[in-house]
Amino acid sequence: MGLRVCGRCGDRSGWPGRSAFCVPCREQLRADRLCERCGVGDVAGGGRSARCGRCLEVEREARRVREAGRRAAGRCRCGAALEGEGSVTCAGCRRRVGAAQRRFRGRVRAAGGCNHCLSVPAEPGASLCEGCRGRQLREGRQLRDRCLVGYGHRCWCCGERRRAFLELDHVSPDWAGQGRGPGERSTTWYRQLIADGFPDGVQVACGNCNWQRRLHGGVCRMRHGQLSWRGGLSLEGRMSGGSAQVRSGARLRGLVLEAYGGQCVCCGLGDRDVLDVDHVGGGGREHRRVEGLGSSAMLYRWLRDRGFPSEGFRLLCRNCNRAVFVEGWCPHRTGCGAVRSGV
Repeated sequence: MGLRVCGRCGDRSGWPGRSAFCVPCREQLRADRLCERCGVGDVAGGGRSARCGRCLEVEREARRVREAGRRAAGRCRCGAALEGEGSVTCAGCRRRVGAAQRRFRGRVRAAGGCNHCLSVPAEPGASLCEGCRGRQLREGRQLRDRCLVGYGHRCWCCGERRRAFLELDHVSPDWAGQGRGPGERSTTWYRQLIADGFPDGVQVACGNCNWQRRLHGGVCRMRHGQLSWRGGLSLEGRMSGGSAQVRSGARLRGLVLEAYGGQCVCCGLGDRDVLDVDHVGGGGREHRRVEGLGSSAMLYRWLRDRGFPSEGFRLLCRNCNRAVFVEGWCPHRTGCGAVRSGV
């Protein structure tokens, strides 16, 4: 193999790498903001690249040709055979890349960085920075609104049309109140519904009716009156039937609801099946984390042991609680206030 000759100064001493120019000439080209491949064109991207636009396009085209040939031969970049039609990498490369990404994200999280952009510090107690969290919330709301419009934008049961109260639900009683599939993110489900053209089997329901369907086997008690449901998931059913643990938990929930008025402070709804304990002014997630309250029953016991403190806690129905949490305000505008909830 012969010695390389620098295309700029004619030097024959040799240098590392595959560049056509020696090291001093490359440094001079970099200082003059000229392409390090052809030595003529101005670098692209305002100096952030070492190639001019023409050389970058040549490299991209060569890369596309190589990738097309590799895929046509059914080979991964590492030379291993591809698995299945449409695959672009082998299982080994996917595992290695995934492990490297997890290690990198783990280092970023350990340093307090954002889990999405991996550069800006995350908010205290959260995994995302303020900007990424805002973009994620806006994207989710836009997808949700498209799905609500696609399915009629009206609760199938009570006719509620206010967006803050509405959510998507499965028509099948087996999936009543469950929303998206197990382990599936809401945004993923919304995108799939939009891509499939809003298929059958999904409907719009308000938060109260949706939760009632989940408790009563696909039927909303608020519409059909008092029901004797076979599963006993309603508060009355759990108080009168089931195991001793179930009855004890139902009685504890009943005490909490009675201590805080037994009705929604915003709309006045008194159906105990759809009432939630809400943290006034937000902070519910952080409170549960600090106190180690991993379930609603643990929160109820915490409230009971402290004599049901009136400051910082209130009762909201599912609709009002969802509206304050998602939108930051409730359309009733009576007792919720324009404060985002933390539960």
